[in-house]
Amino acid sequence: MSVEETREFYRDFDDLCDCAYCRNYIREIKKSYPDLAEYLDKLGVDIEKPFEISPGEPSGGYIEYLGAQYIIIGNKDYFRKGKLKNITIDLTEFFPDPGIDDDYYVIEIHPLKLKWTIEGEI
Repeated sequence: MSVEETREFYRDFDDLCDCAYCRNYIREIKKSYPDLAEYLDKLGVDIEKPFEISPGEPSGGYIEYLGAQYIIIGNKDYFRKGKLKNITIDLTEFFPDPGIDDDYYVIEIHPLKLKWTIEGEI
């Protein structure tokens, strides 16, 4: 993996969805999971710029995201599945084509439970 190339990718990555689920994720993820944000930062990933998310439905002021995907530039041979408390960090083979010419792979983190702060929108 190339941390600097990944970091550069995220500096320029602005293809973020504007739906209520994504806006809530972006607003809440870093403060809810600071250890995960730090882990992803070491890989060059900006936790507030997910490539894809899989949200459930808000309930009781919270929402569970079944998965969030992030792009990493480089060769996946050096990536190892991990766990951070109750969160699994693994490779995924199922994701939309990101249109990247360089070597890359996509990781998925799950499960994630966040406060639902986007009232009245879905």
